[in-house]
Amino acid sequence: QRPLILHLLKHPETSTNVSAYCLEHHVVRQTARTDLAQLADMGLLQTAKLKREFIYTPAPDFEQRVKGM
Repeated sequence: QRPLILHLLKHPETSTNVSAYCLEHHVVRQTARTDLAQLADMGLLQTAKLKREFIYTPAPDFEQRVKGM
């Protein structure tokens, strides 16, 4: 999760999904879903459904939330 958080701090306009997370972080789909869901539960990511997949984007106050961790 840390590499994603660091990437989103540098590129807040970025979004991701389970497939992209799997490829970039070399994890299986279940791990990707769990990681992204945990970040969403923490309020760091917002979730939107586009067709049949979820898209994750940084929350509006992402940087402040990360700095408060």
